[in-house]
Amino acid sequence: MITKVLQRTFILCLLIAGIATSAQAGPGEPLEWFHWAVGSYQSDIHSAGELLKGTTVFEINQQGDLAGSYTFEEKDSLVEGILFPCTSKSAPPRISCVWSDKYGTGKLNIQFEEGFKSFYGSWQADGQPETFDWNGRR
Repeated sequence: MITKVLQRTFILCLLIAGIATSAQAGPGEPLEWFHWAVGSYQSDIHSAGELLKGTTVFEINQQGDLAGSYTFEEKDSLVEGILFPCTSKSAPPRISCVWSDKYGTGKLNIQFEEGFKSFYGSWQADGQPETFDWNGRR
């Protein structure tokens, strides 16, 4: 009886340790705050001299990595893209993602406001020095 209780306790400890280890953004960097960033943000994205309305969504994928997607309205069409891979800096809560859509790829750097109700950031296309605003709010 005691042996079974000890075995179950040991297995539970291993599971908890495994979950904690897999929930890492990078070596030694806890993923805990990412859970507050997960969700949908109404976004304002500056592109081609215009302020475009869109949606940015962050999630934790099956591998435990932060990833995302976005859409924005352009004239009479909806442009869809992905944000992956994403890396983090925990203080203040900032992330850097690679964006990819029908126009190409580039970097998105954002910082979350206190309470993760909004973020502000900038994006740039690969090989281009110019940056543009990309902001969001829940």
